[in-house]
Amino acid sequence: MKIIALSNQKGGVGKTSTVVNLALFLRDKREARVLVVDLDAQRNTSSTLQECAAGVTTSTLFEQQASLDALSGEAGKIDLIEGDAGLTDLDRHASPDKVIEAFVKNLSSLKERYDYCIVDTPPALGLRMTAALIAATHVVTPIEPEQFAIDGLGQMIRTIKNVKQKYNKKLCFVGILINKLDRRSPDQKETLQALQAGYPGFLIPEVIGWKSAIPRALSNRVPLWDVKSTAARGAVKELLPALEYIIQEADKGGN
Repeated sequence: MKIIALSNQKGGVGKTSTVVNLALFLRDKREARVLVVDLDAQRNTSSTLQECAAGVTTSTLFEQQASLDALSGEAGKIDLIEGDAGLTDLDRHASPDKVIEAFVKNLSSLKERYDYCIVDTPPALGLRMTAALIAATHVVTPIEPEQFAIDGLGQMIRTIKNVKQKYNKKLCFVGILINKLDRRSPDQKETLQALQAGYPGFLIPEVIGWKSAIPRALSNRVPLWDVKSTAARGAVKELLPALEYIIQEADKGGN
């Protein structure tokens, strides 16, 4: 099972939409056995994929004796482990070493049931993001090309490197995914150039532009490629190459 964590300490950068679209892509285009884990207490991924809920909450994954029998791992199906209110209590009261160890062990116990696990992490460098990075095989950092969104990017990359060095030597950083790019915006073009200059070799070559059809499809809880409109078809041409790149890198082991 490839475990792909979507991580950025800044919210509103397209992290959840990438998680959902990756899961739908793997289900619809690869007929894979897909597990989605929502570690964000805001539950945006959970609400979007509600029909895929498997009856397990993510706080359960941090328990020493977790009951995961409800997770079936059928081909061409998404099983969602939903975010829940217990996640915020976890941050305040849990013993970090014990709950992270439990999370990694529980996720590892599912490796024969699924081909891919996509993890939506919270927009904060804390216990839950750390747990996801320690458990993951791969990590992708989505980012919107706005200055406020890239201010903490260096710290995010350092966190990934530190986790790899200290706790998870198999972790592969697939790269920074540019998301919501407005190609008509001079400011965003300038920011993109700054990213290319400041993080050479880190940027995923496929860029997802700002297309209203993408959030509209998510809000309607349907895959973008099932929407019959000119706008959706244009958006698919940008979205699919990015998703395919991420999965290809995961399949071959990443960078």
